[in-house]
Amino acid sequence: MAWDTTRDFGVASTMADASRPMVKDTSRLEFLERYIPYWREARQFRAYSIMLAIVGVVMLFRIPIIAVPAFAAAGYFHVRGQQKQWYSQGAYAGHRTIMGADI
Repeated sequence: MAWDTTRDFGVASTMADASRPMVKDTSRLEFLERYIPYWREARQFRAYSIMLAIVGVVMLFRIPIIAVPAFAAAGYFHVRGQQKQWYSQGAYAGHRTIMGADI
């Protein structure tokens, strides 16, 4: 018995009513413009944390009461810099993915 393609062929599909597109198509310039501010802030926070750590070490031997807030602020800016760098990873680490589907 031959295979009857008119009877055994079926199509399955799913419709999704999305309020926004599932894949946002942007140019490289728009992509960089979105992540460059995060990258700049990460570099600023890193500089602040290094500067405050140096101030804390210097003040540890001169005015120890000022060293405690300096070290606390250095830790705060270090963590904030890591967070901003995590946000900016897409700009220079190449995490963009292009997916294709053969239909």
